[in-house]
Amino acid sequence: MGAGASVGLGLAATLLVVLGVLGAAVAVLRITRVDPLTVLGGNR
Repeated sequence: MGAGASVGLGLAATLLVVLGVLGAAVAVLRITRVDPLTVLGGNR
């Protein structure tokens, strides 16, 4: 029972880490895509 619970927690923790990394990557991509537009808008 203890081993099964620890494995389940491990999988849950891994999923949280993966989702966090994916979320951060998406946020960075959004920022890098929007940044040039804001810079051009600021220069104009």
